Amino acid sequence: IEAIVIAEHLKKERQIARYRSLIKEVI
Repeated sequence: IEAIVIAEHLKKERQIARYRSLIKEVI
């Protein structure tokens, strides 16, 4: 169960990183 939670957390961090990179490109 813990491994699944960690995997989901990593996915969220990756999505946030993508959004930040997109925002930087726009600005």
